[in-house]
Amino acid sequence: MADICVSLAFSQQNNYKCPCLNGRGRKGDKKWGILILKILAILILTVCTGMVIFILASAIISNLEKIIITIGSVDCITAIFLNFFKKKEPAPALPDNSIIEYDPISLESTYKMLRQNLCSVIGDTAEITKLRKPVTLSQVDAPTHFDIVSKCAIYHFLVLKLAEEIDPFTITGILQNAIEQRLNNNEAEGITQTSFFYNGQVYPSIMVDRVQDLGNYIQVDVAIASEYYCKYRERRIYNNMAQSNSGRPQDKYF
Repeated sequence: MADICVSLAFSQQNNYKCPCLNGRGRKGDKKWGILILKILAILILTVCTGMVIFILASAIISNLEKIIITIGSVDCITAIFLNFFKKKEPAPALPDNSIIEYDPISLESTYKMLRQNLCSVIGDTAEITKLRKPVTLSQVDAPTHFDIVSKCAIYHFLVLKLAEEIDPFTITGILQNAIEQRLNNNEAEGITQTSFFYNGQVYPSIMVDRVQDLGNYIQVDVAIASEYYCKYRERRIYNNMAQSNSGRPQDKYF
């Protein structure tokens, strides 16, 4: 607007001169009247333009919150629409640890290691437990060497009884104490980690899961301590407590 005013002023500079200098008063007065009208027109145009800008600015400021909400809503709808039609990439598959953890070769190797330690413990405690001392390691092999229960391996062994009446719970305690003593003295074969931590408590690496009386034999179930096994054993014990309405579990570790 200022540029327009300057241009008009320079364009009229040579056309409008003082009447006293050019001697033509009437003609000069007419030209000055036109100049004044142009200046008035420019002023009116400037005022009107300013009023329009002021009205628009006032309208924007007074409705600024609504405008922002509207723009935000449009952006959200657009984003949702684009994401809806966007092709989803499949999530990367987690590594399958079950192949390593439950490899039959590793399980069989663990079975032989536990069998060697169990036979040694049974030989040392045979007089107390009234169990027959194995002559060979294969004498304690069960038909099924192991089962996978609740993601943990339970290893099975059969031992010949020397007495008709035995207490499975007492034998469990005797065998567990003997195994734990060997672990603490680093006398267990094939075991480098002697203990396992679970829920702030220490457990021996080799756990006698339970002893079952099968008549002429007892079945000794043994497990390697792990988070899966500790959870399974804890759950099983409290389930037995609930069924028998007993307030105290018969397990020194739980």
